[in-house]
Amino acid sequence: MNVTNTMLFDIQTIYTLIHKCEKTEFCFDCHSRMWDGFVAITEGTCKFFSKKHSSRELKKGDIVFLRKGDKYTISSPTPFSYYTSAFDFSAESDNTLALLPCVMSCTPAQMRLLEGITEMWQSKSANSYMFCKIQLLKLYYDKLNETAFITTDGSDGCISAAIEFIHKNFKRNFKGADIASYCALSESYLRKTFLQKMKMTINEYRDTLRFKLAKELLSSGLLSVKETAYELGFCDVYYFTRFFSKHAGITPAKYKAQSLKSNL
Repeated sequence: MNVTNTMLFDIQTIYTLIHKCEKTEFCFDCHSRMWDGFVAITEGTCKFFSKKHSSRELKKGDIVFLRKGDKYTISSPTPFSYYTSAFDFSAESDNTLALLPCVMSCTPAQMRLLEGITEMWQSKSANSYMFCKIQLLKLYYDKLNETAFITTDGSDGCISAAIEFIHKNFKRNFKGADIASYCALSESYLRKTFLQKMKMTINEYRDTLRFKLAKELLSSGLLSVKETAYELGFCDVYYFTRFFSKHAGITPAKYKAQSLKSNL
């Protein structure tokens, strides 16, 4: 499994995010879904059926990940409620999203995240679109992180542990000894194996995550350049500006201004 694929996904367009309540004897038969999205059960139970994924009983906290073109039926003899959505993923997202199981369970924190995303979307505030995009990507990344690092041999296993550590700690300046201790390996062996498998160093991988999140935060308009720097664990704005300019070719202030202008 190529774990670097887990970074190659993005949402192009969001169409809707809504909380719906259905009454008794509900049945929805979708012959071909028009958009990507999900259904997350908030109360009650229902049955999900598709030829691709067979039949599943869904309960509160379960989420079904749906792709464009999917054929399925959702039904229930009793009332139930759910979050549902419609958006388009970028074309390069397909291989990454194929790692997701169709049905997963959400933690209480993830259900609260879905509640916040839906409420923000319905508020139609100035920053709602970018906020929802960022939080949706976070949800999908979290679920991918739960499943994408399943491995088949010892060396891949140590890389999976290293990647898990980096994704949990990329906002801080951890040391090589910290990640080596987490993986129960010598630092030299870990660095050598990581470079062989990932074709980049541990620091380069961490910087890739920092840069991706930096772009999302600056584009959202929710944080200033200074706040973005501190959110990503940089000790000062000057160092963050050098870091961002190196990767983007422009300063974070210019990138933010251009992104906000294009979103108008």
